[in-house]
Amino acid sequence: MLLSFLRVLDRLGGILLFHDGEEDATISTRAALARNQHKRWGCVLCKILDKINPGHCDQAIQTDRQEAKAVIDETQPH
Repeated sequence: MLLSFLRVLDRLGGILLFHDGEEDATISTRAALARNQHKRWGCVLCKILDKINPGHCDQAIQTDRQEAKAVIDETQPH
């Protein structure tokens, strides 16, 4: 339950900071995507997050992809 609450706060933070309409993306995912585009802020934030939790930014992207795939799979006729 606590983890779910923290993910909601993370997404809310993303909405408030970025104003880009991507309400389901976490700050970690946004940082990873920015890092992959060689944007300084993404590189710096991912370095910090990865020191706390190795592989955090890459895992954030993977988690978001898995969640998106699950939603798509649910909408497909069986």
